[in-house]
Amino acid sequence: MTPQTISICGATVTIIRKEAEGYVGRERGYSSLCRYLRFPEDVNPDKAEAVLIDGILYINVSKKNPKKIEKRVPVK
Repeated sequence: MTPQTISICGATVTIIRKEAEGYVGRERGYSSLCRYLRFPEDVNPDKAEAVLIDGILYINVSKKNPKKIEKRVPVK
């Protein structure tokens, strides 16, 4: 079985219009990007969630069979 892969792609378009006496100038800019992230095999892709808040992408994934680890830390 291969690891799970998630792809994140986005694109922007910028249009700048400059007007001065005797001419009008226009500039157009295009840019795009793609990022690919690999997750281990024990990730459940059906329960993945993604939220975009203030330009930050938050991705939550869960394991297929999470193991409960009980760890005790003494408080001094």
